Amino acid sequence: HASKTAPYTIEPAFFEKVDDVVKLCLKNKLAVSIDLHYYPYINMHEGDSTVSFDDNIKRFYSLWEQIAKHYKNYPPEVYFDILNEPNMEMGAKLWNELIAKSVKLIRKTNPNRTLIIGTPNLGQHWTLGLLDLPKDDWNLIIQMHYYLPHFFTHQGLGYAQAAGSEGTKWYGTPEEKSPIISDFNFCAKWSKTNHRPINIGEFGVVEK
Repeated sequence: HASKTAPYTIEPAFFEKVDDVVKLCLKNKLAVSIDLHYYPYINMHEGDSTVSFDDNIKRFYSLWEQIAKHYKNYPPEVYFDILNEPNMEMGAKLWNELIAKSVKLIRKTNPNRTLIIGTPNLGQHWTLGLLDLPKDDWNLIIQMHYYLPHFFTHQGLGYAQAAGSEGTKWYGTPEEKSPIISDFNFCAKWSKTNHRPINIGEFGVVEK
């Protein structure tokens, strides 16, 4: 939905479609999170021979510059989520670089907009400590995804290395709950220590 050559213009018709959804959400008193979900050429295994990796990084920043300008006058219930599940190939170092530059870029047009920052390595909770957040920006919400225990939530899914787990049961025993409570206690402690709120942006189970 955007050009592959500079200035990487987003299609006006696509913006209109997104606008319709955003306005419908706001009309029904819902908060809205706008994100890049996904950006495969910098965040997935796929590549694009017509656009270099470096040009895709430039394109990433251009997309956010356009999105930020487009929604700058929208109410504060509209949040910007910079990138869904930055993956392990990207790594924490590049992700932190993208965070720093994206936040600075977005702040030019949206100085008071709340931004959502995902954790490295697919939004895992245990990578909270790998984030290097802007020291002068406190209007950020840190976001993680939580799909544990994996063989229960993703049972039967081959792409998630859980093909043989179909039929896994959950009984809610103290032993089953214990690691989850431990994980959330870890996140709560990190949040309190670093003065950063945390949102669990995704959780749940597959249809099986």
